[in-house]
Amino acid sequence: MLHKVKQEMIKRNNAQRDWLIPFMNFVDMFRYYKDISIVREPLILNHNRFDALLAATTCYLCHEIGFEIPNWVDDVPMSQQAWYLTPYDRLKPFITIECPIWFKVYNIFVCRNFLHRV
Repeated sequence: MLHKVKQEMIKRNNAQRDWLIPFMNFVDMFRYYKDISIVREPLILNHNRFDALLAATTCYLCHEIGFEIPNWVDDVPMSQQAWYLTPYDRLKPFITIECPIWFKVYNIFVCRNFLHRV
């Protein structure tokens, strides 16, 4: 499942950040179905940033729902460069502080409400 999500993210990786569409669809689906099988299979590691983002998100969501975090996330390396998911440089100091730990360990920095949906 995650492999297909990442393939779609890679296909939509552009300046408009269209990769967020399949990514957030994954987040919504995991929260809705609360099915650990969605994240049970390990990722094929071929895109450092997306691999790290999906591993961090898996950790975050499993913790949120109360699932045991899959072992495969330990094999995913952190992002080679710090990745701030904001287009505004002014927000980077705040994001560095408030970012959930699940993302920080993968060198990814997001607002604390990054995965919150309306």
